[in-house]
Amino acid sequence: MRCYFNLSNGDSYLADHDGVEVSSLLEAHGEALDAIRETFLHQDAADVDLQGWALDVVDPSGRVLLSMSIGDVVDASDLGGYDSLYDIIQ
Repeated sequence: MRCYFNLSNGDSYLADHDGVEVSSLLEAHGEALDAIRETFLHQDAADVDLQGWALDVVDPSGRVLLSMSIGDVVDASDLGGYDSLYDIIQ
């Protein structure tokens, strides 16, 4: 299935026009976590205010399959958390 990874904060919306082919929602979740970690877990992003920003994984029709707070993922990653889909949906 093709999934798209869109960013939003209520005021701004950044659409992923390319998407990624994944075999399951669990794989899409892993891709989303990797994208957040690669983008925001480096020193240049330390001063970026991530509160209110979310990454939505959507299907080609735009239906949201899962959504995660970028700030929460980055904070948890700093502490070694969010390694499973269960951690995100709790």
